[in-house]
Amino acid sequence: MEKLCSRCGTKFVGNIDLLSGDFAATGLDQYQKTFIRVYYKNCLCPECIGHIRDTFYAFDVSPVYRKDR
Repeated sequence: MEKLCSRCGTKFVGNIDLLSGDFAATGLDQYQKTFIRVYYKNCLCPECIGHIRDTFYAFDVSPVYRKDR
């Protein structure tokens, strides 16, 4: 089924549903998953999920999501 990424607007075919919380195959940790659930209400494409996974801790994020808490 073709979906529209809520972050970048790209059309993609995928089976990761953010609304159901199915993140098993993404390699995201609990803080990254929470961030995505809070800020994106629909599906993200694999590229956006990968970008969030790879850069999430590269910037100063809200202390709520900090790994070292």
